[in-house]
Amino acid sequence: MKVAPPTPQSSSSSNHTCILILHNENRLRATSGAALVLNCRSKLVSKSAATENSRPPQAIHEYTTHNPPQKRCHFSLLKKSERANVTAMEDAYIQSRNNDQVKNLVKLRERKHRDRQERFLVEGLRETGHALGAGFTVDTIYYCPEFFPTDAHSDFVDTQRREGARALIRMSEDAFAKAAFREGPDGIIGVGLQQGSSLKDLALSNTPLILVLEGIEKPGNLGAILRSADGAGADAVILVDCVLDLYNPNAIRSSQGLIFALPIITTTRDALQNWLQSNQIQRVATTPDTKAMHWDVDYTQPTALFFGSERDGLTDYWLDQVDQRIRIPMAGRADSLNVAAASVVCLYEAARQRAR
Repeated sequence: MKVAPPTPQSSSSSNHTCILILHNENRLRATSGAALVLNCRSKLVSKSAATENSRPPQAIHEYTTHNPPQKRCHFSLLKKSERANVTAMEDAYIQSRNNDQVKNLVKLRERKHRDRQERFLVEGLRETGHALGAGFTVDTIYYCPEFFPTDAHSDFVDTQRREGARALIRMSEDAFAKAAFREGPDGIIGVGLQQGSSLKDLALSNTPLILVLEGIEKPGNLGAILRSADGAGADAVILVDCVLDLYNPNAIRSSQGLIFALPIITTTRDALQNWLQSNQIQRVATTPDTKAMHWDVDYTQPTALFFGSERDGLTDYWLDQVDQRIRIPMAGRADSLNVAAASVVCLYEAARQRAR
């Protein structure tokens, strides 16, 4: 970091200003003085405005202090409160698409790397906001202002910088374009810690509505189902014998981040069967091989709605164990709906009955 000369002040003023030019260097220097960062504004300057050894982008931060700057000192010599304020204003910067962090973001698209690192990717302002709002630990946020579609994105980054709770790293357009998973990225990518829940951790309402998914394989269907479950007021989603990775980027994207809003639990069928029985929750299965319609069930009771895989439906194990079988009437040639569509129909019938 290099420090420009202090801006001239009139003799009647008690404030003194110094300009800190941040270059994303490992070693940091600052002008000493009490109460750093009482006022601050940032802007980007062109390459010609910086020294020849600087690396773009250079951020100029104007700090106003109440004591005149006296001498240059190393960052480590600043008071703890001053040091926190300075580091909060300096965002690391990634220029190259070949940077190791960019490569790791690409790796985290694959389950084996997510599981090995116990991390997940969340892309997009809305999705990242849901993860943070649900209490997930998002320890790093990457951003690229050139992709921001709204002022809300800039406000989000400003808030994260002000709070200082996680690493904030700016990326060049080229680097971000490589790291981004989706088409038309909005300039925000977060990396968070995976967290798991078990059946014993699930806090139930007096009349819970539980969605049970057996053998679901397509992340897009899972995301769509989770959006419906959230909209219909389901208490939790339970995955049984699913090979699908909960943190698949497609599942997060298709759920619009609501994958973080609901308790989602992965378990075995024996554990689930014992838990449902001990909590006296009725089990309702969807299948085309029954006469009862989906509106014939009393959903005002504690209820677990079962849906099977896209290809095979529910296994005989659950069809034999459930308390009621239901079907959705079909007027055409098809005998069933896509699992995401079927879940919408049944979930909202449950919501309708419970709203009466």
